[in-house]
Amino acid sequence: ETRSPLFWASASQAGLYVAWKMEESPKNAYTVSQVFEAEERLDERRLARAVAGLRRVHETLRTRFCEADGRVMQVVEAEEASGGGAGLEVVEAEDRVEQE
Repeated sequence: ETRSPLFWASASQAGLYVAWKMEESPKNAYTVSQVFEAEERLDERRLARAVAGLRRVHETLRTRFCEADGRVMQVVEAEEASGGGAGLEVVEAEDRVEQE
């Protein structure tokens, strides 16, 4: 098994990580989510391939945080281990609420 290299987290990253650890429900402390509405049928496989391509090119999308020897560290996953379109969730919006 190949291990991903560890890098020191910046002070702001470490602060966010500590805040995340202190939350009762920290699921989205370091997550930016976005909702898009498609007018036509969405090709989910094509979208997943596009997201996987972005993850291959941008290592910030493959970065997670951990603790090692009492320090907050960055782990940058290898391109081939990046999980493709991991975290991609497509949901049907059948009961859309119109906002005034």
